Amino acid sequence: MSHQTAEQARELLRKVAKVQLNSRAQATDLMAGAYQSAFKGQGMEFDQVREYQAGDEPRQVDWNVTARLGKPFVKSFIEERSLSLLFVVDASASMLFGSGASSKKDWLIEVIATLAFNAVKKNDQVGLLLFSDQVHSYIPPKKGLRHALRLVRDLIEFQPTGHTNLKMALDYANKIIKGRAVIFLVSDFLTANFVEPLNIPTHRHDFVALEVKDPLEAMPFNIGLVELKDLETGASAMVDTNHKPWQRAYQAEQVNRAEAFKKTLRKYAIDHLPLVSGEPFAGPLQSFFKRRGKRR
Repeated sequence: MSHQTAEQARELLRKVAKVQLNSRAQATDLMAGAYQSAFKGQGMEFDQVREYQAGDEPRQVDWNVTARLGKPFVKSFIEERSLSLLFVVDASASMLFGSGASSKKDWLIEVIATLAFNAVKKNDQVGLLLFSDQVHSYIPPKKGLRHALRLVRDLIEFQPTGHTNLKMALDYANKIIKGRAVIFLVSDFLTANFVEPLNIPTHRHDFVALEVKDPLEAMPFNIGLVELKDLETGASAMVDTNHKPWQRAYQAEQVNRAEAFKKTLRKYAIDHLPLVSGEPFAGPLQSFFKRRGKRR
């Protein structure tokens, strides 16, 4: 927190504490259970030897202990978690947009914090990569609440800038993460090219595309003549939002783009988690976890 005044530091701590309070309330035991079923560990590890019970598989019999004690015993195993979650977060200028009380960036902080606190509950590691047209910061995955709070602090502090370069961010993540990880790619995906960047080696990592949209971006709005500005490129244009042909063209473009995006995700076996900025997210997150858990 360099170059901060004491008041700025106190304000940052207040914001972190507020996010922690709200997000930990969302990270309930029920959601944590759904999270665990959705993201499996990397294997099984030996737990203990116990007496044989009806239904146990014969291949689990520990013949040495069975011979020594004169009755059948089996080895039991537990899931070896050792998961690493990396949040690759779009910090481009378009994330500053918000038609409600908060921007996409500010709203997403609680979503990411909730996911991070669920991971912490299961003793998983969490990390953060912030990017726009360059990588702004990288925090390697580690365990523990204190580390998760550091991620929250960095998300709060960073001010979005520049345009979105998905390929650069994913190339960087693939290069720097050596082992297998669950990678949440968090973005509004408002970029001209998302097909090529998403052509990534999904066999190595488990990818989830967390797509956030502001309600105003998804539907035509009737507010007359307005100037629309692209926050990332700075380009602007005057548009009559009451003009029916414009409304139909805008809606068609949104539908076509959404379908192309979903098709790309299916092609590369990337899970899709769509969220609407400003709306409650605990229910959609839990539903997403449950769907993944059943499929796996």
